[in-house]
Amino acid sequence: MPPSKQHMMSRRGFCLCCMAATTVAASGAWLTPRQAFAEARSIVDLIRDDATKAPIKVHRLRGNVSILEGSGGNIAVLTHFDHADGNEWLNAEGAAIIAHENTHKHLLVAQRVEDWDFNFPSSPLPAIPSETFSSEKSMNLNRSTLHLKYYGPAHTDSDISVTIPESDILHCGDTYWNGIYPFIDYSTGGNIDGMIKATVANVAAVTDKTIVIPGHGNPVSNKAELMGYRDMLVAIRENVAKPKQQGRSLDEAIAAKPTAAFDAKWGQFVISPAFFTRLVYQGV
Repeated sequence: MPPSKQHMMSRRGFCLCCMAATTVAASGAWLTPRQAFAEARSIVDLIRDDATKAPIKVHRLRGNVSILEGSGGNIAVLTHFDHADGNEWLNAEGAAIIAHENTHKHLLVAQRVEDWDFNFPSSPLPAIPSETFSSEKSMNLNRSTLHLKYYGPAHTDSDISVTIPESDILHCGDTYWNGIYPFIDYSTGGNIDGMIKATVANVAAVTDKTIVIPGHGNPVSNKAELMGYRDMLVAIRENVAKPKQQGRSLDEAIAAKPTAAFDAKWGQFVISPAFFTRLVYQGV
């Protein structure tokens, strides 16, 4: 099974692209997230159970930086950064958990992801970040500098990037989904324009030699692939905005196939062309 189809996690550590194994109907057609949860309401528990035994692949990059690929999003490791479902485990090992202040806010309360028709309970206290920041933060670990920067609302309202200048590495988090259409979580403040703005900032921050780590998809990327992702987002936004501005309904916008030029490359996973069109339509 390709690596991109092995990812499993929970919300803020659980993303839509992790549901491939449970989103195929008897006919073999992809289900929408809402349909998938209707078919299997316990999918979150199943994914979390699977996380305890899923294999983890290590991709060594530069210096003392590696990527962990397995259960969840792509984790850049200097000491250990993780999506939030690993927070409790890391806390038990004595790790400090640092996040944007909005992440702290969301983890303290139950969250409803409307597009998935699912309610996530609040996280246990050991999983709550012990330190937060609002805009930017720099820190030194293992003779490396880590620069954390808030994007503003993009995939959610809590997205940050992590730059390691000594190794020339940029971790984009879930603002970048490499080779697959991204999920945009409007229920926690995400939007298509913010995704584009974040991606433009990512492109401006790297060179041809920079290693770019996406939140999901093939774990090791570069500027050229990141630029292709930006171009895809911009083009589809324009293609969806036109019919909406003309007063056309969502169904009419989907029928016009605004993603057609990109589907062969980007539309072959759980976020289908129709579903991604709906996400973009919602935000333009």
